[in-house]
Amino acid sequence: MIEAISAIPAQDIKIGMADIIPSAVEPTGFLDSLNNNLQQSSSMLRDVALGKSVPNHELMLNFELAKQQLQLTIEIRNKIVDAYQEMMRLQM
Repeated sequence: MIEAISAIPAQDIKIGMADIIPSAVEPTGFLDSLNNNLQQSSSMLRDVALGKSVPNHELMLNFELAKQQLQLTIEIRNKIVDAYQEMMRLQM
């Protein structure tokens, strides 16, 4: 395994942010993913309320994923607002 990795020339290895977090490059992709996860969590919760069989672990994982994505989105928004306010404070 190590021999196979060392056989790859260094210039052929190109890892960008899009490889690590594919939706980070496209904000609309991230927001679409967030919206889909929120809708899926809502749908699963509705199914539980209606008495349908929904695995508890899937329900909790979907809720946690949606919660983490929403918190990340809010933090990104907060950083953008802070940067904007800082730019407005700069004197020209």
